Amino acid sequence: MSSPTALLNRLLAYFGLSRRVTANIWWLFFERGVLTVFSLTIGIWTARYLTSEPYGSWNYVLAVMGLMIVLSALGMDKIIVRTLTERPDQTRQILGTTFLVRLLGGTLGAGAVVALVFLLNPEDPQLLTLSFVIGPILIFRAFDVVALYMASKVASRNVVLVRTGVQLTCALLRLGLILGKAGVFWFACTSFVEVVLAAIGFTYVVARAGHPIWRWRLNAAVIWPILRDSWPLAVGAAAVGIYVQLDQVMLGKMMGRHEVGIYAAAVKLSAVWYFIPTAISNSLYPSILEAHRESRPLFEHKMTRLFKLLSIMAYAVAIPGSLLAWLFVPLLFGPGYDGTAAVLCIHIWGLLFVAMGVGYVPWAMAFNRVRFVMVASIAAAVINVGLNLVLIPPLGPQGAAIATVASLWTASMGCCLIYPPTRPVARMMIKGMLLRG
Repeated sequence: MSSPTALLNRLLAYFGLSRRVTANIWWLFFERGVLTVFSLTIGIWTARYLTSEPYGSWNYVLAVMGLMIVLSALGMDKIIVRTLTERPDQTRQILGTTFLVRLLGGTLGAGAVVALVFLLNPEDPQLLTLSFVIGPILIFRAFDVVALYMASKVASRNVVLVRTGVQLTCALLRLGLILGKAGVFWFACTSFVEVVLAAIGFTYVVARAGHPIWRWRLNAAVIWPILRDSWPLAVGAAAVGIYVQLDQVMLGKMMGRHEVGIYAAAVKLSAVWYFIPTAISNSLYPSILEAHRESRPLFEHKMTRLFKLLSIMAYAVAIPGSLLAWLFVPLLFGPGYDGTAAVLCIHIWGLLFVAMGVGYVPWAMAFNRVRFVMVASIAAAVINVGLNLVLIPPLGPQGAAIATVASLWTASMGCCLIYPPTRPVARMMIKGMLLRG
């Protein structure tokens, strides 16, 4: 009988992936494979220990930070990878300039997190305290440019090792806090420690790659083309932040921290799988762009197979997850999270549309449809806000889950079906979801 590893290797070979790309995907899977078992266990234990209301407070502030993360990333990730691939002779100028821009944006975002939490909750000093700890995370996200550089080289091994080590370390810290009966403030501090340790590790990785930070250079001529091409993605990323994170903020304001905790527990079990489509798409991104330069039929063939592979991965998680949620969720989280299983049954199907959306990015970049991505994300955000306003009062966290899945469908498929120039990629998505092609 074939092992799971052999079966997955055959599946990847069927989709025509090179040995190098397959190895890169395996490294990215290793990062999450180890962490999914360990960190998720600690995360569930943390949720049980804190109980739903303190756990909801922590996740509420994290959701506010998620709304502001666009100020740190500025939608530049894919553009930076493309630029590094196309202009390797300017690597140090690209890294130095984009790092500074993201550092400034992260500082602005950190201030915005504190301000927004205070404006929404002026009577809650605990949330304000948590915002002072969690907001500065955005500043240290500037070091993520190192991961983008390594992605441009299809060499994620060292980045994976850093992230794995850091997240395992922080999971152990949280375990220690549980055993020491610490409060939610100290758990929030581990979120900050995580990005600081990652920044230190990334500094070492990029130095080993021959581009230490002290040799990076600033060049305004480098950043302007990146900002020009990425601003639609930045606006789209802001909209994504709204329809992915705003549900928890609206739940907190319309119902309470307990409901946020119920919802956040389901999201933890659902969103942990989002790394699968991201890892596959990011690893295939350079080869798909190369196929686009070679011939359109080859490009469309690779895109269709990408959507098929992503669909298989999504079904493998969503079907058993939704069928068995009623059994394993009460065992994992305990009686304080009674509504989490119902939320998970709905929310986990968002993985399929996350996969379609992530897989769509190479097509959008190849045909310069980044402005359409922006419009689709804005449409999804509007639908998410509207559905949350309508569904949260009668359905609570389940209503927020429905709104999230609907907005993910809108962003990935709905708008593609409506807009004629993007209907070809919508047909590829449908073929992939039907496991054809």
